[in-house]
Amino acid sequence: MLGEIVGQHVADKRENEYQSGKKLQYKSACYIFRIDKEHIIDATCKGGIARFVNHSCSVVFLAERDIFPGEEITYDYHFNHEDEGKKIPCFCNSKNCRRYLN
Repeated sequence: MLGEIVGQHVADKRENEYQSGKKLQYKSACYIFRIDKEHIIDATCKGGIARFVNHSCSVVFLAERDIFPGEEITYDYHFNHEDEGKKIPCFCNSKNCRRYLN
């Protein structure tokens, strides 16, 4: 996971700053999560794309193989199909790529 490892005090301070809108363009754009009792990753400004994966108490992602440093982790969102003008391009480069996310 990409981000900056910080302690609880720093994480609390940054979360307040992020939610106030003082440090970021969008209020509440805060991507902080705990990795153990003492360490927290702040991926808000230095994180990778994985920071945008939504939280779920009932779903966890497990890898069936080793994931190499720098390797992109992806999954299919199964968005509804949209008209041509509203399509979001896909750049996954897989053999079965549909060219669009929706």
